[in-house]
Amino acid sequence: MTTSRLSTEIGVLPLCGEINFSTVTALKRKLEKIPKKIDIELNFSEITKVDSSAIAFLVFALQFSRRNESTLRITHMTEPMKKLAKLYAVDGFLLGNY
Repeated sequence: MTTSRLSTEIGVLPLCGEINFSTVTALKRKLEKIPKKIDIELNFSEITKVDSSAIAFLVFALQFSRRNESTLRITHMTEPMKKLAKLYAVDGFLLGNY
């Protein structure tokens, strides 16, 4: 089983592996370690598999960035993620910069 990991290097959060029910809690904890007013980039280029937990993580990341006066940038969104965002009707506000 592959797990997702985050690197908090200067606000860039490259994701890899799977984002699912088993991995999303750890991802949220790592995201919460980012200091206030640090812009955040979520890079999805190395994501191999997602479920609805990935959408929940994106909504959490958006809320976190707003609370912390940060800009959230989502890059290299995979097609499965785009389809899930559309399915849950959140594609309009998740597929841009915030």
